[in-house]
This record gives sequence, C-alpha cells and structure tokens, in this order.
Amino acid sequence: MRRPATACTPMTLRVATWNLNNRGPPQAAELGELLRLQGVDLLLAQELNPKAGEALIRAAGLDWIVTAFDAGAPAEGLGAGRRRAPAIAGHGRPPLVTGVLPGTPLPERMFHARIATDLGAMDFAAYHAPPGVNWGLAKVRQAHALRDWIDGTEGPVIVGADANTPLVDHPDPHQARTHWHTGVRRLDGMTGDDVVFGGALEHRLRDAYRRWLERHPGPGRDPIPTSGRAAGGHPPNRQTSGQCWPPSTL
Repeated sequence: MRRPATACTPMTLRVATWNLNNRGPPQAAELGELLRLQGVDLLLAQELNPKAGEALIRAAGLDWIVTAFDAGAPAEGLGAGRRRAPAIAGHGRPPLVTGVLPGTPLPERMFHARIATDLGAMDFAAYHAPPGVNWGLAKVRQAHALRDWIDGTEGPVIVGADANTPLVDHPDPHQARTHWHTGVRRLDGMTGDDVVFGGALEHRLRDAYRRWLERHPGPGRDPIPTSGRAAGGHPPNRQTSGQCWPPSTL
C-alpha cells in the first residue's frame, strides 16, 4: 500500500479523510471515483451508510472496508442515526488488528486499525465526535478517550476526524478555540476538548492543516470561523481533518 518511489519523488502513502454524511450507494460511488482519480491509498471515513460501503470501494479501486461495528462496537438497539459508522478502507491486505473505544458514551464513534503497509506497520483511526448540542459532556469524554488511545500507541499514527469543532480555527494553534474549551463555565472545572483539537494539545500528533501552513509560508492568515453551514449541511472549514505522527507521515 504505497506509491512507488522514483528518482524525483519519495515513497508516499496518500491518506484521505471524509465525512460521507450517510450518502447512499450512488453518491458514495461518485465520491469513490473522486478518490480513485486522486490516487487515494487509504480512506478514514465518518458517517458511512451501512449500505454504501461496497459501492464506495469499487468506485475508488480499493480492496477492503472495515467499520466500527465490524470491530466490535455494539449495534443492537441503535437508531438509524447512530448506525452511520466510522470506517477505514484501503488497498492490499486488510488490517492486522482493529478496535473501538470501550467504556465511552458512544463507542461506535471511533474505529482504529493497525495496518501493514510497505512503509511499515502503522496505526490509523477514523473518529467522529458527537455534537455537543446533543450530547453535552459526552463530546468531551469521547475526545479524552481518543487522547488516551493516542498515548497508548507507539510508532506512526494518523487520525482522520470530524471533530465537530473548533469554534475558531486560528493559524496560531494557541489562539484556536473549541466549543468545549477548558475554562468555559459549563465544564465546571473539567478539562475541555481543546486538549485534543485546540491549542492546549496533550498528545503527540501534528495537525495536517498547520503542517500545510508551515510548508506554504505567506502573509498573515485570518482566523477561520467555523459556525457557518455550507450546502449539504457541512461547515466551510476543516472540521474533517487529519493529524499525524511523525511529521513526515503526511
């Protein structure tokens, strides 16, 4: 699972993250065609329609897809909205090990896998944060569980997340503000989700967006407000984003 090196380009692994927004098979196939054209090797997805996985990977030219429910997340008794699972799809051999976050309010919202690539074995995760307006502190507890999982890994890690945050995505990470930022009154002294997605990070990953800024220096950049909604119900921002370690991975 890699792009071969040439005299001019290093060996690469192209990873995409995307919230599929419960799209059915026809729309999932359209997205799969886009992934194929972009040469994506591995997809970290959120909100996969259970009926759309095969159409997605056929169009994308990928070999397999595994969901949080395949990895053991309990599905019994869940409504249709909670059956939109995180999933990972890729080329070649399927994952060596898969898992979810047990003991969390919504274990089906995070799926992780250890995958053997030609760059070596690596850990990947697809994460979908519950919206705080519906789930309140569960959103923060889920983020803390993700942080703890990251801390328990060794070696390269890539996380593709729809974090349903931040409120303000500033180029300077210390000025970014999440909706459940440490210090807000409703947390009642509890640490917020900014330790995972804001400016007070307590994990070893690097944000792909800010890595891009580092590689493309320019004049002062404006903060990115993320409260607006775009067509299709998705914010015009990077709420679906990637984080990785080591820095050379993405």
